Amino acid sequence: MYTNAQSSPYAVSGSTFIQTDATTNRVQATLSGNAVPTQAAGVSAVTMQYGGLTGAPGGQAFVDNSNFAALESQTSPQQMVVNGTATQPNGQLYLVSSGAAGAPTSLLPAGVSYCQCQYLQWGYWGGDLTTANPSAPRIDRGGINTWVAGVQTPQSDLNSLMSQSASATYTGHAIGSVFNNGASYVAAGGFNGTYNFGPRTGTLNVTNFDGRSFGTGPNPVPVPLNGANYSFAGSAAGLQGSINGSFYGPNAAETGGNFAFQTTAGPTYIASGIFAGKK
Repeated sequence: MYTNAQSSPYAVSGSTFIQTDATTNRVQATLSGNAVPTQAAGVSAVTMQYGGLTGAPGGQAFVDNSNFAALESQTSPQQMVVNGTATQPNGQLYLVSSGAAGAPTSLLPAGVSYCQCQYLQWGYWGGDLTTANPSAPRIDRGGINTWVAGVQTPQSDLNSLMSQSASATYTGHAIGSVFNNGASYVAAGGFNGTYNFGPRTGTLNVTNFDGRSFGTGPNPVPVPLNGANYSFAGSAAGLQGSINGSFYGPNAAETGGNFAFQTTAGPTYIASGIFAGKK
């Protein structure tokens, strides 16, 4: 996110909840998260609302569960907490699935392809949040950012995998937005992961993303589960950040989530985006 409150941008990492209704051709989405690092640009929380399953049908287009788009909600307010004060900024926002907007294969490094996932979807979001201010309005703006959402693995399936000490390997892609010492652009890379559901250990790695790699490394580390969700925070090769994800589909057939990392010294480098992989 870019803001007129400071010269440098900041990352936002959080959750995505999307509902669709094929009978009425409607879509509704909520993106909520926190600034990374905490309190970046004074922001501690952001919630963005899109579309709607009821009310006036304007500002959305639905073809199927892989092809849809929506503008800011006309009924649910946008929310930001800035310097400890809750606000309801005016939103001029968009959200679109990758099926509708396309996936840029030219961004992928050699040997990586976009995950042909069945139980999760991903796409793009952006736009402006404008907060009223007595002296001058505050504008927080996203360009081409990314989201991922899907049907999470049932707890009964996870319990079964845990009882069997089952292991799985996942491969896929990562895509996100970058601020690199003043330059802004979209980049892509690979994703690979392993998970042993018995001891709840695994590896999570975003690889060759804009020429950089971040994650747990090759050796398994503790990755506890909270339902179908997991998270990892760490540092590597002058980078610090986090990876947050979920398992999707029957028997954890797929996994996906978000990542955010930045340099700890030298020129400012901030990257945030999503990853998706399948067995």
